[in-house]
Amino acid sequence: MSSICSLTSKDKDLLAQRLLDIHQADPSSLRKAVPEIADLLDELQQPSPAQPTGIGLTGLTARERKFHQEEFDKLTDRSKTLTAAEAVKGLEHGANLLSESDFTPKPALREELLKLVRKATGIQPRKKGKPVEQVVGEGIASRIVPVVRGINLHLTWEFKLVKITMNPEQWRLRCQAVSIVGIGYDYEGMSDVAENHDEYFVEATENA
Repeated sequence: MSSICSLTSKDKDLLAQRLLDIHQADPSSLRKAVPEIADLLDELQQPSPAQPTGIGLTGLTARERKFHQEEFDKLTDRSKTLTAAEAVKGLEHGANLLSESDFTPKPALREELLKLVRKATGIQPRKKGKPVEQVVGEGIASRIVPVVRGINLHLTWEFKLVKITMNPEQWRLRCQAVSIVGIGYDYEGMSDVAENHDEYFVEATENA
């Protein structure tokens, strides 16, 4: 298969089935590679669980979850005026929410985090070039929270953001994967969003 565009309907069906098989057999690996596709499959295959009232699977209590959500919302509500330091705080709150293993899809959260990445670092995703690393804080990174494939948050164990990395090759593969499974459509029905997601993202974040 020399090109994504050359895939036949049968090829796409086989690939879609392979993704479903991986999602069922090893969902954590799929989530690490293409988290937004894992989110979509979670949404398609599972009902949303009831909101937990105690400690979540990652250790967040209901009170902690509410705190991070409220702080995240406060920051993103005024995204146009955020400083880089405030964007970093928003990424830390968002990383706490994103890392919860509650099996609920979080596409809107991921999009907001992508905007905060640019606010905090100026990093713009692209499909070619060398990997980019931007240090934004102090400490030893001991956990990685992928925003989407190709863009990772590196945090301390206490969720303090140390650095952000962007891998163009992984971003390119992410755009292809999203395009294959047919979720690259914008609100007006245009089908080229996934293939040109970096351009759309840059435009969106510049106007955020």
